[in-house]
Amino acid sequence: MAGLDAWAGVTLPLPAGLDDRTLAALREAVRRGNGLPEKYWHGLEAFGAAAYRAPFVHPRNGVVGGSAAATAAWLGPARPRTTRPCGTCTRPSSGTADRWRASRR
Repeated sequence: MAGLDAWAGVTLPLPAGLDDRTLAALREAVRRGNGLPEKYWHGLEAFGAAAYRAPFVHPRNGVVGGSAAATAAWLGPARPRTTRPCGTCTRPSSGTADRWRASRR
């Protein structure tokens, strides 16, 4: 989208009177594996690497908190795609379907 390059690397300031103590406390709780109320799951990506397979999160219908970003954070980084020859074509194999099926258990 045109014009977005100007925002690369920009961190927006918090509104006046607010600080990052609540976010820091929530990040620490997630890092320690403490449960968070389901109400917070939609923003799971804000908790960084600790969000990956956080034990207190239970996706519904394969989705975390109704959020694609939270679901992606919980599923974690994609494995590198590999290709296997199949005649004259290549067939991608990423493991995405396996992770999705596992998240539904």
